[in-house]
Amino acid sequence: MVIDRSLRIKQGWHRKVLGLSWPVILSNLSIPLVGLADVAVMGQLSDPSYIGAITVGAAVFSAIYWLFGFLRMGTTGLVAQSFGTGKWSEIARTYSRSLIIAMFLGLLLIAIQIPLELGLFGLFNASDNVESMAREYFTIRILSAPAVLISLASIGVLFGLQKMKTTLFLTIFLNLTNLTLDVVLVLVFELGVKGVAIGTLISEWSSAALALYLVVHHLRQNVHQQITLESLFQRDEFSRLFDVSGNLILRTFIVQVPFFVGTLLATEMGDNLLATHGILMQLYFIMTYGLDGFAHTAESLCGYYFGAKARNEFRKACYYCGLWTAVVASFIALIYFSFSNEFIEQMTRSKDVQLTANQFAPWIAISPILSAGAFMLDGVFIGITQIRQMRNSMFFAGLCWGLTLLLTYPSLNYHSVWLAMSTFMVTRTLFLGCYLTKVLQVVNKWPNRTPSG
Repeated sequence: MVIDRSLRIKQGWHRKVLGLSWPVILSNLSIPLVGLADVAVMGQLSDPSYIGAITVGAAVFSAIYWLFGFLRMGTTGLVAQSFGTGKWSEIARTYSRSLIIAMFLGLLLIAIQIPLELGLFGLFNASDNVESMAREYFTIRILSAPAVLISLASIGVLFGLQKMKTTLFLTIFLNLTNLTLDVVLVLVFELGVKGVAIGTLISEWSSAALALYLVVHHLRQNVHQQITLESLFQRDEFSRLFDVSGNLILRTFIVQVPFFVGTLLATEMGDNLLATHGILMQLYFIMTYGLDGFAHTAESLCGYYFGAKARNEFRKACYYCGLWTAVVASFIALIYFSFSNEFIEQMTRSKDVQLTANQFAPWIAISPILSAGAFMLDGVFIGITQIRQMRNSMFFAGLCWGLTLLLTYPSLNYHSVWLAMSTFMVTRTLFLGCYLTKVLQVVNKWPNRTPSG
């Protein structure tokens, strides 16, 4: 009987982790698939400069929006912990504060778009044709900045409430709209890079409106206390949000540096290598978004049980999320080892780009194994809002990345970009693992409790 009960508990945890993760994985995978479609559509135009323009434009917006990822991550951690204690009014106030910050920052990005464009594009050494098209892409897409940040805050709430299927619906809506407009505007109306930008602008605003409606509708069903301005702008709660957000900004900035620098270096190696980099990064992002599904589950479950101070459940959430992250990482690695050449051939008709990309494909194939621990542990620390530890581990991992790139780039050239990235992911895992042992020492002192959310 004891064995049967233990087996049922294990099966229950497997179902819980997989049940929360599969909608997020599908949702996340649809994000780079649209980027993949952008590259593939541009690839049909034969000139590598089209792919290069989308690669540079996407890198610029990744650098911008990843920096504001705290709106999603910080909101998830705070909401998940409030959910664990059943404090729905606190959840509503957290969302309202996040929306205020999102609107302010989004409008600020539009207001400073000219110096922002000059500063960011000044870092690239792309060809005149690539830079001209990338700037056109930027000028149009920057108008959706408030929408993107509102969506980040909304998704943060949905993750914190473990509403993963709702996020799947929302993301599929965004990406199907984007993909449809992409095909129509580029292949039918022949608007090129401008068409991709317009399609993204329309789809991001539509998605933000839908996300806002879904979250507000759900909160109205559970919040029975009116939110006052005094409670909304409560000093202690705002200070906590800004403390979490500030450290997440630093952490996210360091995360973004290796990706951004990699694109910068690729622009200096010619349009063929830049197109290669764009293709490899799309494959890399498919991997990261797949593994992030379990990271988001770790955020939700670990934050929920950490807020409730449920000792045993917190430990099990860490274990089972880690287990399934490793399983899926191994599966993705096997797929990449077996079919990376075929994926590359489908993404570009240029034989030169295909040959170049195939030389570096092994780095993509091993990346899931090297990155799995970093993604999962990030999820744990976001959920429990131990952001300073994340910031510190990211800082030291960033130093290891920089030293690796500095020492190996003169001899390995583009290979050193991926060697440094691999070093970055492995050291993130090691440093976060050390911090987790300290967290578990504190958790082990709790009397076990049952969540009330």
